[in-house]
Amino acid sequence: MRKMLKLGGRIFLVLVVILSVLLTVKLIRRTFFPRSTASATAARGPTLLGAKVSVPGFDWSQGEYTIVLALHKECEFCRLSAPFYQRLVREMSGRADTRIIAALPHQVDEGRKYLDELGVQVSGVHQVDFKSMGIAYTPTILLVDRQGTVTGLWAGKIPEKKEDRALSLLRRDIP
Repeated sequence: MRKMLKLGGRIFLVLVVILSVLLTVKLIRRTFFPRSTASATAARGPTLLGAKVSVPGFDWSQGEYTIVLALHKECEFCRLSAPFYQRLVREMSGRADTRIIAALPHQVDEGRKYLDELGVQVSGVHQVDFKSMGIAYTPTILLVDRQGTVTGLWAGKIPEKKEDRALSLLRRDIP
């Protein structure tokens, strides 16, 4: 009987150690390797899709479509997304029916300086209140039509392997 109790105690101890190691690995991965997923249904996405948004001083009707880059200068994923935004601007710059603007919670001059540091050239920089726009996370990309209605949304950093897909979806959504 003693042997059984001793064996049961050892098995229990081994299971506790294994569980502790697994939880530690999960905590380390979550802390040092955060996952950012870009999704049309992330955060407020489902409620923001189809909603009308406004950017102070911006007239949606001046173009068929506007791509809005919602960024924050202290957002690490915004900084890491800069190469994708540079590519987005390059690929969409030839389209007369589409404009790309940046929306930041900072003063316009501060926002321009930040975008210059990222190497992202947009047609306009606007100071906005993300909360009033319904934007919960940065970075967020909105596709807005000429009525100010959100027709596409990508929240979070788009993983490199999905960047081509995101660009093709943008091209598809802009006839």
